[in-house]
Amino acid sequence: MHGWGITEALAGLPDWVALLFAILTQLADAWFVFGGLALLYLLGDGRLASEPRRAGATMIALAICALAATVALKTFFGVHRPAGAGTATPPAWLPALFDGVYGSIATGDGFGFPSGHATSSTIVYGGLALYLDRLWTRRKRLLAAASVVGVVALSRLVIGVHHLPDVLAGIVAGSAVLLAVARVAGTRPDRAFTAAAVLGVAALAAALVFAPAHPDEALKAAIALGAGAAPPSCGAGKGRSSHRSRSGSRSRARRCWAPRGAGSTSATCRCR
Repeated sequence: MHGWGITEALAGLPDWVALLFAILTQLADAWFVFGGLALLYLLGDGRLASEPRRAGATMIALAICALAATVALKTFFGVHRPAGAGTATPPAWLPALFDGVYGSIATGDGFGFPSGHATSSTIVYGGLALYLDRLWTRRKRLLAAASVVGVVALSRLVIGVHHLPDVLAGIVAGSAVLLAVARVAGTRPDRAFTAAAVLGVAALAAALVFAPAHPDEALKAAIALGAGAAPPSCGAGKGRSSHRSRSGSRSRARRCWAPRGAGSTSATCRCR
């Protein structure tokens, strides 16, 4: 039996547990991940990372890598989800007003192996543990990241949209992508975005070759490719400039990243 019957066994949990995990699974949904990382990029300061703009830009690139890697692997393997993954019955006590919301957060569509949420949570929260170098200790960050990944992986089983091998493979795949990109990019956002673009190309090729009947997968891959090829125009990374105050004295150096060929840093650059 695929998944050793764990997903089927968890289907008997109380309705309130299913609702709770349907909410927790949003920790790795695209809207939550990209929205949160956008806020980190715009508002993060030295209390979180020694170079917050650079860290924020790198994390956005990692999230794009997660999207591309998920599409590439899912379309390559082409494994279907558990039966009934696309439908969910709201709890009887839940107001009818929220039936549509429950259906959207407690179901899954498309291919199932590996779990995209497990892959994404491993890359994103693992990346936060690596790059938010001023938040807690490294050990605490890694423990927190592992806890979130575990909760997300369990949530996919509880709401019945994945089997156990799907989430385990997602964690392994996410770890491999995170370590590879971190090794190649280091603290260079431009390299991380290049890696995202390369993965986007691979994902688009996989979607077109292995899943031509699923244009939504090709669309996701194209989005990842486009986002990887168009990184933030300023914030952290390659180009560096020292800005002077109006009196002419050199002010605190700020590091900003700009596309190749760009001139001096724009006055609207909001580096930390």
